[in-house]
Amino acid sequence: MQADWATVGRGRDKLSVFIATLGWARATYVEFCDDERVETLIGCHEGAFLAFCGVPRLCQSYRAQTKGKVERFIGYLIGSFGRAA
Repeated sequence: MQADWATVGRGRDKLSVFIATLGWARATYVEFCDDERVETLIGCHEGAFLAFCGVPRLCQSYRAQTKGKVERFIGYLIGSFGRAA
């Protein structure tokens, strides 16, 4: 599973978006959040695991080249909703 945060909207309408994508199936889980706290991150992962019916293997953290599928979806999402200023 490849996971990352994105931000959409502007000003007060700004939202954080948790995105998780399965590498082999490209199934994607998206959850809009008010913050990026650890508690929120854990809850988002739990939601993704429920949606994917299990816990997949991890990608290497801080290595963008191992997260190409989720990065491409972030580009699509931001193109659809707009990036915060």
